[in-house]
Amino acid sequence: MTKKTEKQKHLRLMKYETGLPVNIVNVQYYVTAEFGLMQYIEVQCNTNDELNEEQPEWIFFSEEAEVLSVDIFGGTSDLPDDVLNVMKEYVKKSYKDKNSLLYKYFEQRRREGEKVQPLN
Repeated sequence: MTKKTEKQKHLRLMKYETGLPVNIVNVQYYVTAEFGLMQYIEVQCNTNDELNEEQPEWIFFSEEAEVLSVDIFGGTSDLPDDVLNVMKEYVKKSYKDKNSLLYKYFEQRRREGEKVQPLN
């Protein structure tokens, strides 16, 4: 399994950079033996402007940018459906645009993961 290392810095996209209603506090992409490809964004649980990494929402999605699940550890989601829908659309749009910062962050995470454990 490729794991997030302690040296790996968070890749963030703040509200003021994206126009989204919440901050993206981290971007992850790795492969596990049990689940296969795991790619997700961690989003802030509230719409405050200040960065808050406490109990982020995890939005998992496929390589085609289809959302697979939304998870928050220790409880239910605090984000309204309309906010989650905006986040889903942002991910889909970013996947189509190879110049988008989110796409570049996923590619960066993929390359980091392949250095630790090649996919082939």
